[in-house]
Amino acid sequence: MKCKNCGAELEPDSAFCTTCGSPVTNDTCPRCGEPLEEGSVFCQNCGEPIGGHEPPARKTQKSGGKGHGALIGVLSGVIVLLLAVAAAIVLDTMGIIDIDSIFNGGQQSTEVAEASPEPTDIYDGAIVPTNSEKPVSTPKAAPKATPAPKATPTPEPEHTYRVVIDHVTWDTARDAAVRAGGHLVTFNSRDEFDKVVSMLSGYSSVKNVWIGACAPVGLNSASAAANYWNSQDASWITGEPFTFAKWRSGEPSGYDAGLGAEERYIQIFRPKADGGEWSYNDAGDDLSEYKPDTLAYVIEFE
Repeated sequence: MKCKNCGAELEPDSAFCTTCGSPVTNDTCPRCGEPLEEGSVFCQNCGEPIGGHEPPARKTQKSGGKGHGALIGVLSGVIVLLLAVAAAIVLDTMGIIDIDSIFNGGQQSTEVAEASPEPTDIYDGAIVPTNSEKPVSTPKAAPKATPAPKATPTPEPEHTYRVVIDHVTWDTARDAAVRAGGHLVTFNSRDEFDKVVSMLSGYSSVKNVWIGACAPVGLNSASAAANYWNSQDASWITGEPFTFAKWRSGEPSGYDAGLGAEERYIQIFRPKADGGEWSYNDAGDDLSEYKPDTLAYVIEFE
């Protein structure tokens, strides 16, 4: 017997050609002579194995042998097919072959493709397909900054004033004001000056009032006194700058020629010649020039 593919001589029971490896096939069954289908392993008529295979066990029948052999052949073919399918499943599981590619001409099956998970992306915590329209994330409003509380300005303490009628020198009045818990009044504005003057209007006998300012020793001329009280060295007894003054014309004089004494102490007074208008004046500490009940001092309490 020769190989139909390469023509090499074959052994009687060869299943494959030892030269080219092609399977050995016969056109007719060697047992019953029935024509064989291409690729048959057994004769579909009598069950004779083709290519040296052992025939399946069968019983001898007096009649109907041909039909029984055909049934056995069909069953044998089914068994071989099942075995082939099982082997293919195992090989597919192991990744050696792809059953879907075999049955679909190399193309992935529709079912598998549909079952494959679609690529996804994550946007703002939501999972969406890669091919779908990406959601536009809504920008979150920035938290409003809590405004810093505005500092409440500390109100200026309300100053109070007390008029004391007493025939005393400036030094004595200063010390008495301190003992009372205040100090001789100081003026930092025209408003404060007008406020105290308004209080003095209720004391008709008072003409001269000591206030909290005193010049250093040695200012014995009008020019020296004026230079000092208009300079940055001048200050109230509280240490505040001497920024507000309402001097009477010709004052400060710094020296009383009639008494032969310096005029260091500041007072406000209202001479008749000025129509009772209050103004600044510097004076000495001689009390003989003042009539009773005309001299006073004002204490300021902060």
